[in-house]
Amino acid sequence: MRQLIINRLALYNFKGIRQAEARFSDTGATITGDNGVGKSTMADAFSWLFFGKNAAGVEQFSIKTVDEAGNFIPHLDHTVEADFTLVDHETGEVSQTRARRTYAEDWKNAAGDTDQKLAGHHTDYFWNDIPVKKSEYDAKVAETIPADIFNVITDAYAFLALPWDVQRNKLTEITGEVSAADIAAANPDYAALLQRAKGATLEQYCTSLGAQRKRIAAELDAIPTRKDELQRATPITPDYAALEIRKAELEKTIAELDAAAGSIAERNRLQYQKAAEIQSQINEQEKLQQQAIHAAEMSRQDANHRARKSHDEAAARVSEIKERIAQNDRGRMALEGLRRDAEKIGAEADRKDTELVAFRERFSQLYNQTYTPGSLVCPRYGHQCTDPTACSKGEAEFNDGQVATLTRWQEEGRAKAAEVKRLRQEAADMLKTYDAGIAENDAKKGALETELSQAQNLLANLPAVALLPEINPADLPSWQEAATKIAELRQQYQAALQPSTGDSTPATHPDAKRHAQMELDEVKRKLGLRTIIEANERRQKELDNQAAKLAQEKADIERELSLAESLTIAIMDAVEQRVNAHFALVQFKMFKTLVNGNKQPACIATVNGVAYKDVNTAGQINAGLDVIQTLTRFYQFAAPIFVDNCESVAELKTPDGAQVIRLQFVKGMPLTITPDEA
Repeated sequence: MRQLIINRLALYNFKGIRQAEARFSDTGATITGDNGVGKSTMADAFSWLFFGKNAAGVEQFSIKTVDEAGNFIPHLDHTVEADFTLVDHETGEVSQTRARRTYAEDWKNAAGDTDQKLAGHHTDYFWNDIPVKKSEYDAKVAETIPADIFNVITDAYAFLALPWDVQRNKLTEITGEVSAADIAAANPDYAALLQRAKGATLEQYCTSLGAQRKRIAAELDAIPTRKDELQRATPITPDYAALEIRKAELEKTIAELDAAAGSIAERNRLQYQKAAEIQSQINEQEKLQQQAIHAAEMSRQDANHRARKSHDEAAARVSEIKERIAQNDRGRMALEGLRRDAEKIGAEADRKDTELVAFRERFSQLYNQTYTPGSLVCPRYGHQCTDPTACSKGEAEFNDGQVATLTRWQEEGRAKAAEVKRLRQEAADMLKTYDAGIAENDAKKGALETELSQAQNLLANLPAVALLPEINPADLPSWQEAATKIAELRQQYQAALQPSTGDSTPATHPDAKRHAQMELDEVKRKLGLRTIIEANERRQKELDNQAAKLAQEKADIERELSLAESLTIAIMDAVEQRVNAHFALVQFKMFKTLVNGNKQPACIATVNGVAYKDVNTAGQINAGLDVIQTLTRFYQFAAPIFVDNCESVAELKTPDGAQVIRLQFVKGMPLTITPDEA
C-alpha cells in the first residue's frame, strides 16, 4: 500500500486567510477555532493544490481575499504550498515532495492610459520549487494520488453523500458481482430456470416474462367481452324449411309476371326506336337553324367592320401623334437636366476662380517681400545677431526659400488657372448642346402639333357610320324552312309515342313484381343467417379454448416469475453478505422492498440498524471513517483524512495508520493548528 502524508500546508491570500502555515505529524493534527476563521479552508486548500477544486469537488469557487466591504483586494497572488511524503509500505521507498499552485492577476496599461487595469488571471505551477507547465503538474499529481478516489478517501462525508447507484457500483467493484450462476449451482430448479433464460440476464428474462404475462392477461380480460359481442350479434335461428318453401313460391310468381310482360316490351321497344329516329331528324333541322343564324351574324359583323374602318384608322393616327408629342416633351426634360449640370459646373469654375484670385494675392505678397537686415535673432541668448557671417547666411537662406516657394506657387497657379478654364469650357459646351437640343425639340413639337391638328380635323369630318341591326332569325329563309319541317316532325314524334290499341299488359304488373321481389330478398336474407349463426357458434368454441390455453400459460409464467424472484432474493442476500463483510461499523442494504412486495436494487447505509441519514453527527463521521478504511484497503492508497465537526465526537474511530486532520469548533478561539504528538 502507498500512503500520502502531508507535513506542511501554507496558505497565502487564500479565501480570506492572508497567511497561515500548518504543520502535521504522521498521524495528523487538530485544527481548532471559531466559525469563519478558516478551518474548512484548510481542507479546500489541500484539494485545490492538487486538483483546482474545493473539498466538495467544485471547480468554480472564489479563492480571492476581500476587504471589509466585500471587495476583492487587488494586486495579490493567491498561493497554496505543501510539503508531503509518499511512502510505499511494501517496498519501504520514501520520497519527499513540495508542490505549489499560485493564482495570479494580470494587470496591463491601456493604450494612452497611465492607470493599470485587470486584464485576466493565470495560474503558476511548481513541483519541488521548479516551475512546470500545467500538463506536467497534472501528470505529476496523477502519479502521486488517484484523482478519481481523492474525495472519498480524504473526506469522511464524501462517499456516503454520493448518489445511491454510484455507491452501489463502487461497493460491487470492491466485493465483486454475485452471479446468478453461482447461486444456481446448488439448486437444480434455479439451474433449469437459467437454461430457459437462454443467455439473457435474470432481469431481462423477468422483464420478458412480465411482458408476456401482461399481454396474456389483457387477452384473457378481452375474451368475455368478445363472447358477449358475438352473442348479441348472433341472430335467432329461423324456420329454414318454411323459408325454402316460400322462396320457391315467390320465384315461380316472378317468372310468370316476366313472361306476361315479354311480348308487350318488344312492341314498346320498336315504338321508342321510331320516336328516337324522328327526334334525330328534329335535331338535324335545329342544327341547320343555328348554322343559318351564325352565317348571317358573321356577315353583319364584317359589314359593320368595313363601315367603321376609316373612323378607327383616323382615331389611331390621333393617338400615335399624341404619344410622339409626349416623347418629345420627355426629351425636353432631359435637356433641362443638362442645363442644370452646366450651371453647377459654371458655379464650380467661379468658386475656383475666386480661390485663384486669393492665391495670386498671396503670391504677390511673397514676391514683394525682402530680407530685413538685423532680423536674425540668436537662438541661445535671444538678442539680435551681430555676426556678419551668420547674418549673410540668413539672408541667403531667406532668398533661396523665397525663390523655391514662388516657383512652386507659380506651378500651382498655372494648374488652378487651367482647371478654371477647363470647367468654363465644359460648361459652355454643355450649354451649347442644350441650346441646340431645345431649338430642335421646339421645332419638332411645332410640327407634331400641326400634324395632330390635321389628324383631329380629319377624324371630326368623317361621315357618321350606319351599322346593321341585330339578326332576326324569322327573317332568314333557310331558318324559316327548317322551322316548318321541325313542326311537322314533332307531330310525327307525338303520334309515335301513343300506346297501341292492342296492349293488354296488366296495370298491376310492375307493383306486383316489385313486392314479390322484395319479399324474396327478405327470405334469402333470413336463409343467409344460417352461415353467420354457424360461424359465430364456432367462434364461441374457439374463444373458450383460447381462454383455457391462455389461463394455463399465465399460470406457467407466474410460477416461473415466482422462481425467478426466489433466485433474485437469494442473490440479494449473497450480495449484502459480501458487501457488509468488508465493514466493521456501517452496513449496507443493497435492495429495498416496495409496497407491492417486489424488491429493487438500492444502496442504503445503516449504523447499528439506523439509516445513516438519521444517526447523529458522531455516528455519521465514524461510519464515513469505516468506509474510508475499506476503500483505502481496496485501492491500496491512503491519504490525509479531513474530519469536520470533530467537537461532536467523543471517540473518533480512525482507520489504522491513517493521518487524520480533525477540524474542531471552539467558540471565540482563533485558527490554531496543533500537530499530534509523536
